[in-house]
Amino acid sequence: MADSADQLTRHARDLSDAVTRLRFKPPVAHVYNPLDYAWAAHEMFLRKFGGGRKRVLFLGMNPGPFGMAQTGVPFGEVAAVRDWMGIYTLVAQPKHAHPKRPVEGFACPRSEVSGRRLWGLFAAKFGTAEKFFAEHFVVNFCPLAFMDEGGRNVTPDKLGATEREKLFAVCDEHLRQVVAATRAEWVIGVGDFAEKRAREALHERAVLARGETVEHRLDFAHVGKAAHPARAAAQLARRLCPAQKQFAHDGELLRREFQGAEVGIAEQMLVLGHATSIAALLADQTLPGQLIDELLYRNLVQVQYRVAIALLVACVGEGVQRQRILLRGGDFLFDQAANYAGFVESEF
Repeated sequence: MADSADQLTRHARDLSDAVTRLRFKPPVAHVYNPLDYAWAAHEMFLRKFGGGRKRVLFLGMNPGPFGMAQTGVPFGEVAAVRDWMGIYTLVAQPKHAHPKRPVEGFACPRSEVSGRRLWGLFAAKFGTAEKFFAEHFVVNFCPLAFMDEGGRNVTPDKLGATEREKLFAVCDEHLRQVVAATRAEWVIGVGDFAEKRAREALHERAVLARGETVEHRLDFAHVGKAAHPARAAAQLARRLCPAQKQFAHDGELLRREFQGAEVGIAEQMLVLGHATSIAALLADQTLPGQLIDELLYRNLVQVQYRVAIALLVACVGEGVQRQRILLRGGDFLFDQAANYAGFVESEF
């Protein structure tokens, strides 16, 4: 039986030949095939990291203009491919290149944001590329990049119905071949499009209810989805803003509550983090929705009660006995002297 790296190499060549024969109508004006002009780099990637069984296969959509279109590697941000993976070689030119989308290979000065975040996440988790690829692999569903007359990106799902059907049939078959070669247990679609295509390509024909396989004798059972790295910061910001408003509203409730309290407080001050700045700090992290919700609860909701007690400790120069704090349905009795409340100035 051929090594998985040899199989992946052969399947990639077959895929390149098949998509080269396809033709596309407007709005598509330029088509880049990195499996052709950047084959040397792509083959290095397959042979260096494609060997052995892979537990998880990450599936992207198609080449980005500053990633795989430049380096021949999926999500191929130049620095990650060159410095982390140790892949570097000359890259040729595509046929009929768009003047606004030049292929500069590893000399490309632009950064592929999705690739930087994805490979950065793996580097932080596993340390070396060898450790990551020991049980994981990454592939794009479609190997082609499409551009209109103005050089704008055209994603595969925006192609005409007939063109899309022919392209997807070829790419579906390649995905099944990759899963068979790597014997992946999980296929994780990076984004909605990739998840949908994985389910379409592998559903029923490849996988039975118990994970027993029909075609290609695949040892494969699960399809899942990961948030696309480019959308992570925007998703986090959208979720932070409502919580930020709630936090500010509770701050106003605190102010009014203190004004009417028996203990007099001359001034009250809440330092509220801004949603945009918080999102910027976490922009390089790919966070699933559940993790974001937990983050919001822990850092923006739970902290309200700490602020309430901290203000009492900071502003009241005497022991506070059984001071009631009401916050959006939470009823807390503060029943300790200020000196033993466990808060210090640095916490607020």
